[in-house]
Amino acid sequence: MSWHYVARSLMTACVCQYRRCLATQAQQGLWSSLSHVEQSAWKALNYDQDSWEGRKPPPPWKAWSELTSTEKSIAIHGLEISDSKSWNAIAPKGNVTPNSATVDFDIPSLASLMNEEEEKNERAWAIQVAKETRAVRQHQAQGGTLTKFALIVGSALRSSSRYGSIGMIAGSLLEQIPTALDDSSVLDITGIDTVLYLDDSGSMKGSNLNEGYKALSSLEERLKAHDDNRFLPTRIVKFGDHPQVLAPSDEHWSSMLVSTSWDASSGGTYMWKMIQEDVKSKYRPAGGKLRVVVITDGADNMSPGKYAGVRGFDPLMTNLLDNGYDIEWNIIVVGNYDGIIFKKELSESDQRLYESLCRATGGHFVSVGADGWNENDKDISAFLEAIEDSGYEDTEVDRIGRQEQYRLEAGKGGVEKFDWLPAIPRKPKDE
Repeated sequence: MSWHYVARSLMTACVCQYRRCLATQAQQGLWSSLSHVEQSAWKALNYDQDSWEGRKPPPPWKAWSELTSTEKSIAIHGLEISDSKSWNAIAPKGNVTPNSATVDFDIPSLASLMNEEEEKNERAWAIQVAKETRAVRQHQAQGGTLTKFALIVGSALRSSSRYGSIGMIAGSLLEQIPTALDDSSVLDITGIDTVLYLDDSGSMKGSNLNEGYKALSSLEERLKAHDDNRFLPTRIVKFGDHPQVLAPSDEHWSSMLVSTSWDASSGGTYMWKMIQEDVKSKYRPAGGKLRVVVITDGADNMSPGKYAGVRGFDPLMTNLLDNGYDIEWNIIVVGNYDGIIFKKELSESDQRLYESLCRATGGHFVSVGADGWNENDKDISAFLEAIEDSGYEDTEVDRIGRQEQYRLEAGKGGVEKFDWLPAIPRKPKDE
C-alpha cells in the first residue's frame, strides 16, 4: 500500500466526516433559521447555502482587522456586529477545506448565539439610550417630537440590481427601522454639529459620483467620535434642484446606506440659497460650531439673484453671520472623465474661491485630481486629518489661528478679501 493511497484515503475520510458534520447541522435548519437580512449579509461575505450546508468548502475566515470597509459595513448593518470581540465570537474553530484534516468547524450563526427575544431587547435598549441622549442634547421639551421615520433610501433597494446583496441588506434594514428622531426639530448648536451636503445634480454621474462615494466612506470614520466623552452628530442632505434629507442629526449613520440613495438624480444645482434656508430652519446658534462639509463638482446654477454662481456664498455668509452662526466650511471638489480626458466643471480660479471660503472660516479644502480619491494622497490625507482634528473642541485654538492667518494675508492682498470677513467674530486664542 503506497503512501499516496493512504494520504488520499485519509483526506477523503476527513472530507466525508467534515461534510457529515455540516450536513448534521444543516438538518437542524441553520441556514433557514437565519433571518432574511442575515442570509443577505452572509451571501455578501461570500457564503451561500451550499457552502453553509457543506456541499462545498466555506470561504476563508478573516479576522476583523482584515475585513474591508465594505465587509465591515455589511457585518455592522446586516449582522449587528460592530467590533472584533463580537466578530470573534461567531468565528469558526477551524477553516476547513477539502485538503485539510481539521473537522472541528462551527458554522457562524447569529441565530444560535442570540434568540429573537434577546435581539429585540438589545435593540430596544440601544434605541432608548440614543433617544435619551439626543433628547437631552437638543432640548426637545419645547421643540420637535420623536416620531417614526424611514430613510429616503426606500424599499425599492430590495429589488435593485445595482446594489446586489448590499442593496438587499439595506432594503431589509429599512423595513425594521424603529422610532428615531424626526428631522423637523430645531437643534441648538451647543458643541460641534456637522451637516454633510452631497451634490446630487445630474453632472455628478460617472466618475464624479464614484469618487464622491469613496470620499464619503473616508469621512464616515473621521466625522464620528469613536469614544464616549464626545457627542458628534452628523446630518446628511443631498441636493440638486431640491434638498432631500438622507439622515437626520445622529451619531450613528452609515455611508453605505447613504450611498444607495445618492445617485445623481436630482437635476440642477440649487446650493447656496438652499444651504442658507436649511441651516436657518434646522439649527439655532447657541455658542457652538456648525461644521459644514460639501462634496460637489461645480457651481450653483439654480439659486436666485446674488446666490447663483460660485460667489453665491457671499450673501449666504453675510446672512448667517448677521444671525449669529459660527460656521466652518470644508469642501471637496471632484472631477469627471469625458472619455479618457479628465476635466472639472470648476475653473482653477473658482476652486481658489471655494478654498478661500474654507480658509476664512477655519476649515479646509481639497480638489480631487485625475488619480481619484486616494487616502494616501498628500492633500487628501491632510484634509482627512484636519476633519478628524476639527471634531475636538480643544483644537479650536488652531482654527482661530488659521482664521487670523487668513485675515493677515487678506490685508496684504494675497488672498480674497471678502466683504463679510470682518463680521466673523475674533475669538481670543485662550478662549
